Amino acid sequence: MKLSPPPATGIGLLDRWLGLLWRKLTGDAQIEWAQIDTTGTADIDGNLTVAGTSTLTGNVTASGSLSVSTTSTLTGNVSMGGTLSVTGTSTLTGNVTASGNMTVNGNTTLGNATTDTITLTGTVQPGVVIEGSSSGAAFRVTQTGSGNAIVVEDSSTPDSTPFVVDATGSIGSGSTSLSGYKIRLGGTLSATAANVSFGIGNLVTFDPSVTTTGGYVFYSNPTVSSGTLTTLVHFHAEQGTFNGSVTSQYGFTSSVLTGATNNFSFHSGNAASIGPGKTNYAFGANNNIATGGGTTWNFYAAGTAPNYFAGDIQLNKTITAAGTTGAQTINKNAGSVNFAAAAASLVVTDSLVTANSVIVATVATNDATMKSAAAVPAAGSFTLYPNAAPTAETRVNFLVIN
Repeated sequence: MKLSPPPATGIGLLDRWLGLLWRKLTGDAQIEWAQIDTTGTADIDGNLTVAGTSTLTGNVTASGSLSVSTTSTLTGNVSMGGTLSVTGTSTLTGNVTASGNMTVNGNTTLGNATTDTITLTGTVQPGVVIEGSSSGAAFRVTQTGSGNAIVVEDSSTPDSTPFVVDATGSIGSGSTSLSGYKIRLGGTLSATAANVSFGIGNLVTFDPSVTTTGGYVFYSNPTVSSGTLTTLVHFHAEQGTFNGSVTSQYGFTSSVLTGATNNFSFHSGNAASIGPGKTNYAFGANNNIATGGGTTWNFYAAGTAPNYFAGDIQLNKTITAAGTTGAQTINKNAGSVNFAAAAASLVVTDSLVTANSVIVATVATNDATMKSAAAVPAAGSFTLYPNAAPTAETRVNFLVIN
């Protein structure tokens, strides 16, 4: 409120006293009232301090500070050049421009959830700090529309790689295309001092004061609520786009794990209780022989440590039916053929055999004369020679080792 000079009353002593009071108020630029109610425009060149309730329904322009110790209701436009301090409840329904400090110790409501936009611009120092001690949320965002709930950008709007939390709670870091994702990472990774980049780094510390039966750095326990899911994959590695060269690529790898009593780089639990009509594969591979000039393996163990198999070992094989004798084509590592009576040799065509293959052949029939057979490998086949011509049809099992 801007004070104008008092009008002359015609009483000399009173006029001089009012003049001195006016100069005192406007000179010190301080106005202190117990309560203020105004429906017009208030222009305040100095500081305005209201110890009681403040209700301003017009525009307020203050070049100094506005301090209200109880409730403040401002329904017009408010422009502050100094400090706005409200220790009670503050309701601002117009535009608020504060070029100084604004301190609110009571409850503060800014804007309408469906119609208003609140924008904070400029440099925020030292940042936005939310402190509280309650059972409720210290910070809450309610988004009932289709837009994102939170967007954090580190470049000019629109940032192509922001941090995003959409209205459904899905999180994107460096990516805004979250359809079908709960968490999606994008953008460009920077390397560490050791020239290593991590899409996700998990460096959790388990509480040493608590004894637990299991600690999971990564845990997957999905629920299929209804319908039919054709394929459920807990972990998936897929070939990406390489514009540069990559020497080695691993779908899954582990470093040297030696800290525990028993250390497993990969471990599958016991599924012996699986029900009828279902199959559990501790490890499954569907790699075929390379046709493009490269090399493929289903299982490759290059270390010199022993390999231990406690269960049955099964190799794909073909057993030739009784009554079928003579040469056979069996493109497998194991199988059987039948010698006809008096046969002097038998050729097995096998694409897995090379001249350096080791062929283990055993006679599987108690023939009177044929007790063993020699196996001579060649490229794409091997020939079996009996120690003596069999007196009747005789079966021979074979195993190809490369």
